Amino acid sequence: NHMSNVQAMSKNILMPSVYPYSCVGMVVVEFRSGVVYRSGFLVGINLVMTAATNIFDKENMEIADKISFALNVIDNKCDMYLVKKYYYHDNFVKEA
Repeated sequence: NHMSNVQAMSKNILMPSVYPYSCVGMVVVEFRSGVVYRSGFLVGINLVMTAATNIFDKENMEIADKISFALNVIDNKCDMYLVKKYYYHDNFVKEA
């Protein structure tokens, strides 16, 4: 039945512990000018993917001082991981 499939799918969306939603997390990016919150995706055991614009502040022309990844954010509780290395594409343009 189509409706029961839709209900089952929507039930999974509301359950962040179910794959693939369990791989979506919050990227906490700290700059000298403040903190911003973005999204990221766990794509490997120790690999998070997010947009390069999330870790670069174009207004102040600065790269993030500290980046953390929060996985399984439920009721303001989560598993928080410090990002030790980050990479961005060679063609990423850092200009306002």
